[in-house]
Amino acid sequence: MDVLQFSGGKDSLACLYLLKEQWDDLTVVWMNPGAPWPQTVEQMEEIKQLVPHFLEITGDVFGQNAVYGLPSDLIPMTNSLQGQIARGKRITTIQSWMNCCGMNIWGPMHDKMLELKPERIYRGQRKEEKYTSLVTSGIKIEGIEYILPLEDWTEEQVDQFLLAEGVRIPEFYQHSDKSLDCWHCTAYLDERKRQILWLKEIFPEKYRVVANSLVEIRAAVEEKLRDLNACL
Repeated sequence: MDVLQFSGGKDSLACLYLLKEQWDDLTVVWMNPGAPWPQTVEQMEEIKQLVPHFLEITGDVFGQNAVYGLPSDLIPMTNSLQGQIARGKRITTIQSWMNCCGMNIWGPMHDKMLELKPERIYRGQRKEEKYTSLVTSGIKIEGIEYILPLEDWTEEQVDQFLLAEGVRIPEFYQHSDKSLDCWHCTAYLDERKRQILWLKEIFPEKYRVVANSLVEIRAAVEEKLRDLNACL
């Protein structure tokens, strides 16, 4: 058995159709941390009808966040879970996006791969992406070979391939630079600004949740910046 780790973004879509001749022996796996955009849920339902084998892994990102805090690109140490052990409970608990994604996406996905024991894992990962893992095509980890068919592709090549295959690029790319993961995420702001503004437009109640969390993070960061500036 082979596995395609599928996010729903353009790259994973291109990888899926590149492997079309292998669909009978391929399991498409989606890691759902527990806060999917409605558009992503709709897309995954379409993929379920398209491929013979589809597996959804579900998590509890809200439960994890309740313990470890809001995911962020900036973390004042006294607001981290570790910092609160040393300095006492803060109003806002904040964690790194690496910890959040690690516990809610990467870790559960890896655990499921060890359970399934596929021969190969395919990913739509490209070298030129801003956020990418250190895994390279052909590497073997715990006996599983990782294959990255799009490793050397450009975004333009991905778009051209999808067009040639007659695959519709998800409409959300009009409002986002990347796939839609957790709607409530308060990290990756360098890439998620357009997503968050779109969320404000189409799901104002969800946007208020994100905005309130960002206000809390900003207050915590500004407190530490005042201390830093006082030393300069």
